[in-house]
Amino acid sequence: MVLITVVVPSYNGENYIAKCLGSLISQTHSTHDYEVIIINNNSTDNTVEIVEKFIKNYPHMKLINEPHQGISFVRNRGYIEAQGDYVAYIDDDCVADINWIKIIHQSIYDVTPQPLVIGGKILPYYNTIPPKWFSNELETF
Repeated sequence: MVLITVVVPSYNGENYIAKCLGSLISQTHSTHDYEVIIINNNSTDNTVEIVEKFIKNYPHMKLINEPHQGISFVRNRGYIEAQGDYVAYIDDDCVADINWIKIIHQSIYDVTPQPLVIGGKILPYYNTIPPKWFSNELETF
């Protein structure tokens, strides 16, 4: 039985989704405890082709198409499709820490009372150099 479902919404994410999915297959935690559902939201680029390459090699991943445009539709569809007892959301332009699933798993069992919601620190990464006036502290509030 799957404990955690990771939902990855994507719309035209060809430039960064491989990095996100790469971080999800590199987790230190066993893939028996989690599944990854990528929700394609009408992408017109090569997002689907990139995701299909991952799915071919990683059976705990699957792709779902959501025709209604918008992040609310996508996240709700991910929740509906989830087989896990808990749902973790990560955007397609984010990279999960190598211990992300492990820490979520530990939090579920080690925290009393058992949590209904788990959150965590998010640190930015950039594809380009941010403007001089922008600081990581602004991103992490």
